[in-house]
Amino acid sequence: CAQDGYGIWAFAPYVAPDINHNTITGCAVGLTAFGGPEGGAPIPTTSFTDNEVDGTGAVVTPPYASVGAYLTTSVVGFNDTPNKVFFADNYIHDNDYGIYTEETNGKTLDVQAHKNAIVNNVSVGLDSSLQTSGVSDFTNHWWGCNEGPWDNVGPNNSPNCDSEIGDAVVDPWLQLTVTASPNTIAPSPNPPDDTSTITSSFNMNSDGDDVGPGLPEQPLSYTTTSGTLTPGVYPVDTVNGTNSQTLTAGPTAIPITVTATSGAQATPVTLNIAGDVTVNNHTGSDTGPPDSDCGNPDFNNIADAVSSVSDGSNVYVCDGNYVDDHSVVTADIS
Repeated sequence: CAQDGYGIWAFAPYVAPDINHNTITGCAVGLTAFGGPEGGAPIPTTSFTDNEVDGTGAVVTPPYASVGAYLTTSVVGFNDTPNKVFFADNYIHDNDYGIYTEETNGKTLDVQAHKNAIVNNVSVGLDSSLQTSGVSDFTNHWWGCNEGPWDNVGPNNSPNCDSEIGDAVVDPWLQLTVTASPNTIAPSPNPPDDTSTITSSFNMNSDGDDVGPGLPEQPLSYTTTSGTLTPGVYPVDTVNGTNSQTLTAGPTAIPITVTATSGAQATPVTLNIAGDVTVNNHTGSDTGPPDSDCGNPDFNNIADAVSSVSDGSNVYVCDGNYVDDHSVVTADIS
């Protein structure tokens, strides 16, 4: 876009336009729904679906600011008219304002908006403060962190999320969840029992409901405290709101935490690695019970072994003098 340029807009439509699968970059205003038709004609619903608006590089004349989506009853130079908008599965990011909704001269704007990613917008993710009478349903969006959008007037959630101003309904919102299946695996090398599928999903909301796919692709990165993840090249984009990686455990029966990160949100999942570990402080003969490996111990004191291993593990203690270990077994360890 040129300076102060608009991307794609619907202006006083008499039929229902469907603005779908576009990428708009560097515009002062990415998507716009101006008011509906005049003369009492039926009000069609303008639909915006599966679009990306990237405000990076937008050049805007002060005091104005870049806006990802502008939804209004204004018809710019004509009579203001009611308007209806459906806004879903869009990716609105790196603008000054993510979405701005506005009712003018007493006309009603109704907005149904769901499963949009509204992230990394500098000033406000959603400003609905000038929409006071119409429907403003902005539930089930991804705002950039699991705490949900924060009130830009006085933060009541995490400022890592995009913010919102006004009376729009924003609860519930989407969250990043991470699961492991199975949650307990063996240490390597014990294929296939030493692997687990790690699945990240944006399809669960803050009420604990699975709302299904629809959120546009979101970048993810992963880290693990032990073992390896494959494919292992990051960031990687979600497909239908999810992404899966394969974890192969390390050689020691110590719990592993895998963390998936998208923007400011980092969500961990911890797996049990059930197996055998050996303790040897080398004060004895370096011999121990059957199945121990006293020549290559995993720990040199009992307390560290007991506090570190997963449920279902065996801790083998080699011959020696172990003083003041203060070992307390509270897990399923033998």
